[in-house]
Amino acid sequence: DPGDPGDPGDPGDPGDPGDMTAPTITLIGDAVSRLVVGGVYIEEGATSDGGEAVTIRGTVDVNTSGVYIVTYTSSDAAGNVATATRTVIVIDI
Repeated sequence: DPGDPGDPGDPGDPGDPGDMTAPTITLIGDAVSRLVVGGVYIEEGATSDGGEAVTIRGTVDVNTSGVYIVTYTSSDAAGNVATATRTVIVIDI
């Protein structure tokens, strides 16, 4: 019954939390990437299951060995936020 305040499926009900499910971000390529100093890092990106835009933050310095984290963020119309990360390891051999 749409007027039943105890029915959590009715978005008009008081106390109905609404959409609380964040988008799912899927990395394109591997979650961990390794390359040699001086090599080429190609950002493969990510997608969101609802088609939401994915913002990419983080830099990879291919000329300096280290571990770099690239963070992917997406939010849906309800304001639910999802994040995913890629670890990029630059090694000096």
